[in-house]
Amino acid sequence: MYKDIVIVSAVRTPFGRYCGSLREYDYFDLGALPMKEVLARVNVPGEQVDEVFWGVGDTSVCKDVFTPVAARQTLIKAGLPAETPSVAIDKACVSAMSAVHFGCRAMVAGEIQCAIGGGATSFSQEPQIVRGLRWQGFRIGDVKMEDPLFALGYKDFNPVSWKTRSLPSGTRTSTPFPWIRMTWPRNTGFPGRSRMSGP
Repeated sequence: MYKDIVIVSAVRTPFGRYCGSLREYDYFDLGALPMKEVLARVNVPGEQVDEVFWGVGDTSVCKDVFTPVAARQTLIKAGLPAETPSVAIDKACVSAMSAVHFGCRAMVAGEIQCAIGGGATSFSQEPQIVRGLRWQGFRIGDVKMEDPLFALGYKDFNPVSWKTRSLPSGTRTSTPFPWIRMTWPRNTGFPGRSRMSGP
């Protein structure tokens, strides 16, 4: 189906540790870095990109968590024309790969000829949450602050991929279905180089 689709450039930032050296990077800046570089490496002008498909699996890391328009804000920071159409995709951990897939589908359908597909996230930028503060207020008593990274509540609504069960303490635990394990020959050194590579 995709035999005529060619990936001409692929770039990513290095993996950063949680609250490590990349912790100060804003979500849009973090995504704009590889988006800009992926075009520079093959000398493709931004005007040639017909559409951007961008994965954002966690909008709470964006400055505007309700309507971040993540794909558009990222492409503008990357220097692409403001008129470039874009789609933000939320499919949790597979958001970026789904974005690549949807870009390929659009090309196969003959809708576009050139696309950027990818995504970004930053757990280090994840905010702490105080629920009910806007309308309830807290004139007296303790205030509970939540860490959205700890709960990962999307699993509670995804029975196809995860089974969840309640514990007496009210926390959740997840039991995944079988994973597929991939191995690389030791002499290639690919896994190590893959983690170290960056723009």
